[in-house]
Amino acid sequence: MDSGEELLKTLLREKNVSSNSSWENAIKCMEADPRFESVRSLPNRKFIFNEYKQQKAKEEKEEHRLRVKKAKEDLESFLNSDPRVTSSLRYRQACEEFANLDVWKIVPDDERHDIFEDVMLAVKKREDDRARELRKRNREVLRDILDAIPDITAHTSWLKAQQYLSQNEVFTKDPNLQAMDKLDALEVFMEYIEQLEDEEKEERRRERKERAKQERENRFAFVRFLDELHAAGHLTSISKWQNLYQTISCDSRYIALLSQPLTGSTALDLFKFYVEDLKARYEDEKQIINEILKARNFSITLETTFVDFATFVSEDERSANLDGGNLKMIFERLAEKEREKERLRVRQVMKERRKLEQALLAVLGKHIDVEDDVTLEWDEVRPLICDDPAFKAIEKEEERIEIYHNFLNSMHDTCMHHHKKPKNSKCSHHGYSPPSVTDSPPSGTSCIDPNSIDLGELERKRRQIIEELRSSKR
Repeated sequence: MDSGEELLKTLLREKNVSSNSSWENAIKCMEADPRFESVRSLPNRKFIFNEYKQQKAKEEKEEHRLRVKKAKEDLESFLNSDPRVTSSLRYRQACEEFANLDVWKIVPDDERHDIFEDVMLAVKKREDDRARELRKRNREVLRDILDAIPDITAHTSWLKAQQYLSQNEVFTKDPNLQAMDKLDALEVFMEYIEQLEDEEKEERRRERKERAKQERENRFAFVRFLDELHAAGHLTSISKWQNLYQTISCDSRYIALLSQPLTGSTALDLFKFYVEDLKARYEDEKQIINEILKARNFSITLETTFVDFATFVSEDERSANLDGGNLKMIFERLAEKEREKERLRVRQVMKERRKLEQALLAVLGKHIDVEDDVTLEWDEVRPLICDDPAFKAIEKEEERIEIYHNFLNSMHDTCMHHHKKPKNSKCSHHGYSPPSVTDSPPSGTSCIDPNSIDLGELERKRRQIIEELRSSKR
């Protein structure tokens, strides 16, 4: 764009030529100004004029838009700030109220109605927000007042609470609280009462927790007391409650546990659990004892007493924590094995003896006729059978004589049973059944009664031996 065109456009702006002016009216405004001659060509002048009109039309349109926008904003600001405008105001009432105000009249009716509706929504929201804030404030203040009244508890009624509030200076002098919705006030009161009830429940829960903690501590203390009894040898895996009750009942830890409600394990339960735990150690302790016996090449015999066994085991360090009851049961098991072996040996000996008796009786049956030789003495019979292997198999003479007498008695009883037979009939010796010999253990064997042993005293001696061994090793 050259300087002439710029001067002509500047002249048009200065003359404030509107966008709807004609070329002729524009010439009348500009022809006296020397700048009009800066463009001499008529077509160029009209071209520049048309460009100006187009630009001016855009500017005028933008100016109009801005004026309308400002008028709307002014009206909206007025409606938002005027105290007469509330959510209950209707558009018809507003038209009558604000008809003479420029800020109201400058905006077209259709646009004014839309602005009014939008403002009403904002006013309604603002009023709701204020009401919500006021309600929140009233609820908080009322809750603080209730909390400050010491007479209100979790069991106070709403009627009684209203009497307390009517006597509260803060409540009576607050106009907002006086105008507070009654249902809101009742709801605040109910929430406060629920809070008090929750606090009471929490307090009771804490008390129960403390009681439960104390009860656990009492049970732990009683278990430690049982540990002391076990360490002293009074309590073992075979101990009975009635045997130790006299000792246990005198201890304060038992009395403390006895005073507790029956909501957990009793002293008797703990005692039983403790004994069961000791019994559960049986297999492990049996393995330890077997290792001790094997390492020191010790074997239990029929003559071994429990005292000997316990003393021997106590000399090994590994026996330090063994339970006396388990030790006694292990001894009983090992001793019973030995007694069973002895019983089997005796039965075998008696079985062999019966075989020898049967053989000798059979030999006697072949050489002696009971009806004819019933008066024969042993010295007369002996030469008849002395060379027989069955005779030699029995080494003791008194046993041979006893078998011979049994033979005579048996044959006599058999013949008397068949006395009705003809005189010339003879008793058959083929069906002869020798008398049974009662199994009896050999003399000299005896069974030890473990119940006659004071287990507590023995356990204390065992632990004393262990301490002496440890001291000597140090």
